Amino acid sequence: MAQHDLNIANQSFPNFRSDLNNALTALNSNHIGSSRPSSAIAGTIWIDSSVTDTYSIKVFDGTDDFAYRFDDSDFDFGTTTDFSIQMWFRNLKTSGDWGLMAKGKHGLLGWSIWFDDTTVPENPNMAMCIGNNENYYDLGTGWESGWQNLAVVLDRSVGITVYKNGVQTTSFSLSSSGTNLSTSYYLIIGGTQGSNSTSVVNDDFYGFMGQILIYTNKLLSADQVRQNFNCHRGIYGV
Repeated sequence: MAQHDLNIANQSFPNFRSDLNNALTALNSNHIGSSRPSSAIAGTIWIDSSVTDTYSIKVFDGTDDFAYRFDDSDFDFGTTTDFSIQMWFRNLKTSGDWGLMAKGKHGLLGWSIWFDDTTVPENPNMAMCIGNNENYYDLGTGWESGWQNLAVVLDRSVGITVYKNGVQTTSFSLSSSGTNLSTSYYLIIGGTQGSNSTSVVNDDFYGFMGQILIYTNKLLSADQVRQNFNCHRGIYGV
């Protein structure tokens, strides 16, 4: 816990220095604690750690706290929901696994997109996990350094279609069209789930991301994927 009332009283210099250091620690840690800091005023942002292994970002409006959490049911795709994801990214990592986004953990319910056993940034192997490890899909290599546009369209009746820079690269039939993709895990952008905790992030993405689009109950057509790509490609110099 690192909180302080941010009120430094007149005192001896050694005590003043200690008090000031405690205040700076509270600011540096975003007032993390199990309850709202006593110093809170309208606009204060603090981190609630009252739930084990869970951090919630909260904003105090002078009366109540509003939580910014990522377990949004809109991204719990259940057993029947179709969805589409399209995004820009630029990888700067040179070794190890790294995640793009996830709502769930490999081997558990949910879904995730990550790069598996990357050894060189010019040739990472992209993968997608749907439900559990039996539903593991290799999205291919060739996601070299520089800005890339990825689109994944999951149609329960057809399967998964993958696009790179506006062009379809591969497709898969689903192992099970009714796989449950709902989970209490947080939505993570820029990483994957790192443990059985719903809030721990692992395989952090190192690079840049932009124009992240997640569509629920919408299947992007090839033309729509291409339109989205062409709309922003000039920004990223592709």
